Amino acid sequence: MTSIVEQRPMMQQRCIFIIARGGEAVGTSGQLAIAARGFFSRGWDVHVAVLSAGGGLIDRLIDAGVIVHAVGNRCQPDMAAWLRLASLLRRHNPNIVQTWGSTAARWGLSAAHIAGRAKTVACLAVEPSTREPLMPLLRRASRVVVCSDSLKESWLTRGLGSNRVIMVPPGISSGMAMQVPREDVARELGLLVDRPWTLCVAPLESSSRIEAWLWAVDQLDVVCPGIEHVIVGNGPLKNKLRRWAKIQNIDARVHARTECRHVTALLPHLRLVWQAGNVAYGGAILDAMAEGVPAVAVDSPAARQLIADNQTGRIVTARPASELPRRSLEVIESDDCFNRYSIASRERVEKNFPIHLFEASHESIIEQLL
Repeated sequence: MTSIVEQRPMMQQRCIFIIARGGEAVGTSGQLAIAARGFFSRGWDVHVAVLSAGGGLIDRLIDAGVIVHAVGNRCQPDMAAWLRLASLLRRHNPNIVQTWGSTAARWGLSAAHIAGRAKTVACLAVEPSTREPLMPLLRRASRVVVCSDSLKESWLTRGLGSNRVIMVPPGISSGMAMQVPREDVARELGLLVDRPWTLCVAPLESSSRIEAWLWAVDQLDVVCPGIEHVIVGNGPLKNKLRRWAKIQNIDARVHARTECRHVTALLPHLRLVWQAGNVAYGGAILDAMAEGVPAVAVDSPAARQLIADNQTGRIVTARPASELPRRSLEVIESDDCFNRYSIASRERVEKNFPIHLFEASHESIIEQLL
């Protein structure tokens, strides 16, 4: 087990253990990092346990002064990471255990229960599945925090008590991305510096509809060749993604990364961020909007919450499949469209997703449990 620890006094009465799957510092992990920084700035003793290896989350947390425990050595959480986590919880005896995302909830809530930590908070940003495996663990959780009213309703219908499910909208602010020259980003990721860049961050699994995203890339390449597309994610469809891209002869323009430590440095240089499936927080949509990047996404709870259709970007239907590349092309080809969406994206983030309210709301939920 790797532990990256800053030497500073322990504050046992205000100690929070946050559990993350890991990965890039956008989407769910980005929101976790903002929450951790908020707790730290308010005097909490903050520990973050990361269940898998890779990605830029750990670096971002260390930069914020947070204690990080890298309990996972593989790209996916495993039983060894779970055992290390349970041992950490017993040793540090935190007042609160908070998990972010469904994977972290599955591993983290069970470890907290075994370790005897009674006060737990699960933060979720996706709807429950038909046979939701998390329900037994969530019924034991002290609070379940969701990011929208529609998600709250979905989880309430599965039997969670209304007094335990709380809605906190996501939060972010402009200027949080790494400021790196475009030439350096291009060199790091192997991109052509003078071409438009797009980004999709998503787990490589069926719910992300990766095949629909690849088809859209292929269609764009026909009418607007030369665009460079970055997709960051890992999962069971990793090998299929590369094979599909090669079959469609777009592998030279699709830059697939299982991890990208400097993904936030890419954000200010993007022409478009997009999403073909149902992904928590839209993958990198909110993070990109904060940097003035328009978003185009297939209709999903995250897309409806984040994107103001035809103001900050476009929300499209899954069928016909041509809608995703068609609306994306409008943003890529038209400077007027890009600039209008870009300005509106920054304004929407500032108005609808203020970071100070996000941080204060999460601390208030925790304080009420102490």
